[in-house]
Amino acid sequence: MQYSAQVDRPEPLHNLTRKNIPFEWDDNSEATFLELKKQLTSAPILVAPCDEGTYVLVTDASDTALGAVLQQEQDGQLHVIGYTSRALSHAERRYCIMAWCMD
Repeated sequence: MQYSAQVDRPEPLHNLTRKNIPFEWDDNSEATFLELKKQLTSAPILVAPCDEGTYVLVTDASDTALGAVLQQEQDGQLHVIGYTSRALSHAERRYCIMAWCMD
């Protein structure tokens, strides 16, 4: 699945849900929303899992959010079964991050 730069950084939409922050819908919020809507309503969207087929779990994290996509190979192609994401809390953004490399 290809993502645009705006959907890679959905902070304008996440920020609208924060406590004690005024709701201000600006051009950046609108552009991010429209791109996200386009990608979530364009094929392929979601498929039901099958009894046969390899599952693939793709995870990602940034300084501000976490995300995951569960896919399954069906008919020789990977299809999305489900996805989730959430913004990190203010406290979680301060967690120490260590990078580990394996040869």
